[in-house]
Amino acid sequence: QCYGTHHSSEIIPSSLYHFIVKTFTAICNGQGRKTLGKMLGFGTDRNLLEQTWQKELYRVGTQVLGKDHFLSFDVGAVFGCDGYIDFYVDELEWAIELLKDGKDMAEHSRRFEPAGEYKEIVRYAKSIAIIDVRSESKKVRKLQKDFVYASYSENYDAFKIE
Repeated sequence: QCYGTHHSSEIIPSSLYHFIVKTFTAICNGQGRKTLGKMLGFGTDRNLLEQTWQKELYRVGTQVLGKDHFLSFDVGAVFGCDGYIDFYVDELEWAIELLKDGKDMAEHSRRFEPAGEYKEIVRYAKSIAIIDVRSESKKVRKLQKDFVYASYSENYDAFKIE
């Protein structure tokens, strides 16, 4: 047996969308589902906070990427940006922003525009995703460019990605 080495991801995701699907699949199939059910990081509405989802995406996403790729969080200064994007995968050049329940969708989208906070990151990023994590009870009305919708079931054992 080999201790101290964790080979959770034999196959590196082929695209940012594939990474998102693998990450949320790992969340609902593994310890993530149990962890999310016990989390105390929720709001007055009893739903998990955006920052709780960010931490879970980071925890599981680093495992999905494996040891050869690095998922950085709060990235901006290295690009000379005014703002800080939630996640960036160097070498693969993936930029990821996360929001919850469709809140401030227009603002999140504006950050990626030519005059937006993340304009410098957009020059380098090969793929961009704004992940909207929401309860399955909050239906997606209209799919939008660069948005990926991750709708979770009540007990986090299933996600619908669209």
